[in-house]
Amino acid sequence: MTHVITKSNTLSLTSFKLRQNGKAVFINGDTVKALGKTELYASWFAERTTGVTAEPTYTFTAASNGLATHARHHVKEGDQIRVSNSGGALPTGLAASTDYFAVNVTDNSFGLAATPNGASVIAGAGTGTHSYFIVGEVTVDWQDTDLATTGMRRLYINRYTGSEYDTFPVAQDGTHNPGFIINIVEPA
Repeated sequence: MTHVITKSNTLSLTSFKLRQNGKAVFINGDTVKALGKTELYASWFAERTTGVTAEPTYTFTAASNGLATHARHHVKEGDQIRVSNSGGALPTGLAASTDYFAVNVTDNSFGLAATPNGASVIAGAGTGTHSYFIVGEVTVDWQDTDLATTGMRRLYINRYTGSEYDTFPVAQDGTHNPGFIINIVEPA
């Protein structure tokens, strides 16, 4: 998949999902860094943590209709989701630190199922502040110089556990990792 981003002197945010063998990778507090290369693998930007957020948390509201609501979320059907609560109780049917799967996804709402393609288990509104994160999601907040020049770029996400790291996206053939492809284009 190619991510198309408009050339700009303003910052923008792009979300990437880390997968291995078709499954979301739980980052679990590990350090995550981004590294940029040109199409010919020259340096686009050096490895950095600035502007890189692993598994950012978002708030949601819930109702007995089985849906969680968050305006303009970027949850996709089948994404693994984890929920939490502060100052109250999660909606009936949900438990903290449990993996759920996004179902019935619309622009501003989604259900949470115990199994892929299952029925939403949300059965009430709960109390307090509800939060969720997408397992394996990493956001990159582009720096001014990242988007100054048009063209194809490659983005790599490195997840460090101590001094060891894994690079994403994981190559399908196990030998060549093309990176997340970024196409920076002129504004319309």
